[in-house]
Amino acid sequence: MFESFSLNSHRPSLGVLNAIYGKAHAAALRGDRTTALALDTQGRRVFDTAGSHEQTSDYAVPWWR
Repeated sequence: MFESFSLNSHRPSLGVLNAIYGKAHAAALRGDRTTALALDTQGRRVFDTAGSHEQTSDYAVPWWR
């Protein structure tokens, strides 16, 4: 439900990134490999623009994600 609010935003952000990966994990758990991989690719693109590279905290998204 909440991921829909973030995904409706067309501006890359950490909220959108978390929503995409939440949906990717859910798809993977359902066994929907195609959707999970497509969402992973989308998440990588969003991370490249919205990643928190300069932040050091428990809530920042690490460069290797």
